[in-house]
Amino acid sequence: MFWILLAVILAAGEVMTLGFFLAPFAAGALLGAAADLAGAGSVVAVLVFLISSGLFFGLLRPSRGATCARPRSCARARRRSSARPRR
Repeated sequence: MFWILLAVILAAGEVMTLGFFLAPFAAGALLGAAADLAGAGSVVAVLVFLISSGLFFGLLRPSRGATCARPRSCARARRRSSARPRR
């Protein structure tokens, strides 16, 4: 029950933020629930959650460079954001 509740909370948070940040963790929580319901035990369910969330996050969430339509302007923006603040 914990895993399903966690998945619902994470999915609701994803709907509210729209940043595609919590969706991989909600999917991982569903897989953790499936592992727990299959009788794998709590430790295995946590491992399934952690591994699947990491994989979903790495595979589904686009990197910054891949989403930029104009690479030069994105590079300039990254340089500006990483520069030291002026006094």
